[in-house]
Amino acid sequence: MGPKDIPEFKSEILRELGHDVPGPKPGKYPLGNRLYHLAIVVVGLGAVLTGLLMIQRVRTPLLTRNPYFMSDATWGWTYLLHGFAGVGLVGLVMAHVYFALRPDLFWITRGMIFGWITRRQYLEHHDRGRWNVKGEKTQPAGRV
Repeated sequence: MGPKDIPEFKSEILRELGHDVPGPKPGKYPLGNRLYHLAIVVVGLGAVLTGLLMIQRVRTPLLTRNPYFMSDATWGWTYLLHGFAGVGLVGLVMAHVYFALRPDLFWITRGMIFGWITRRQYLEHHDRGRWNVKGEKTQPAGRV
């Protein structure tokens, strides 16, 4: 994701608000899906990294206990970030289930389960120039 995704973001927002805009359609993965998975990676890594720091305070067979390698304030921030990451992961899972069950987007869920979508759904929701499917006779213009 980057500056090249701003036009797609604008057109997706306008489409969600009920406007019929000619802006770019997504490629294989819509911007919302890419942002969601980026959030999962960031929050998940935050939980893992803070958890690895927190394990220093516990005696384990692999590590010697060392609760003093960070100051009390730093430990407080570590626990706070770990808690936010845990709550964030629960919220993201709830959002994932909600969007998977939305009737207007259920074709995406069905595509994830069965591994395919219909040609009509492909043409209606995706840009052929950004997602070339096997079996297409020509390479879309502007693609290398």
